[in-house]
Amino acid sequence: MICAIPANATDNLYCTLLAHSSIHGIMAGYTGFVCGPINGNYAYIPLEEVARATNEVNTRDHKWAWQKIVMKVQMSCQKCRTESLKLVARADGVSFVGLEGAEKDKLVVIGEGVDAVKLATSLRNKVGHTELISVAEQK
Repeated sequence: MICAIPANATDNLYCTLLAHSSIHGIMAGYTGFVCGPINGNYAYIPLEEVARATNEVNTRDHKWAWQKIVMKVQMSCQKCRTESLKLVARADGVSFVGLEGAEKDKLVVIGEGVDAVKLATSLRNKVGHTELISVAEQK
């Protein structure tokens, strides 16, 4: 599985289901297959079928419209850092939150459709001075 963000509990469950399906197929004597969901059921798909498929990924699709927001936030203590991370993690569209910089004062937010200005304003009101450094397409 290829993932652009750190794995979460759903990814863990999905990988477990794929692993169980693979083991069952191997124990049944099948070879040259991959497991995957088809119409809600996990199935054994021959490798020849997978190799023959020519699915193209449309990178202009909204699912690929992720953005990376970097903000410098005045966080003088661990409590401020925790509050900042919690506040940002609750925002709509946020998939990843992290700290960067030597002083751990840069907040990195990755998500889809995240309102950077609204996020910065919320941080200013709850934590302290917040400077919006960059908003860029997540590649």
